[in-house]
Amino acid sequence: VNNDNIIIDTVKMAEDGSGDIIVRLYESKKAAVSTKLNVAFAKDFTACTCDMIENIKDSLTVTDGAIDLTFRAFEIKTVRISLK
Repeated sequence: VNNDNIIIDTVKMAEDGSGDIIVRLYESKKAAVSTKLNVAFAKDFTACTCDMIENIKDSLTVTDGAIDLTFRAFEIKTVRISLK
């Protein structure tokens, strides 16, 4: 990520056995911020937000191997990355 306020807390395989990758991030300094999550291990992928138990919520736009994310103060986001 390109913002010091955003902490990557978890990177793991999805619990459903799909091969998707789950990334959990949170804002740590009580500030609303935008950041880019750069995915260096894959060039061709899709991404979406999901809840804490990994149910898919909303699609995210992937541009040049990065995902734009906006956080509220202390917000936690879970991103699901699906490799093609």
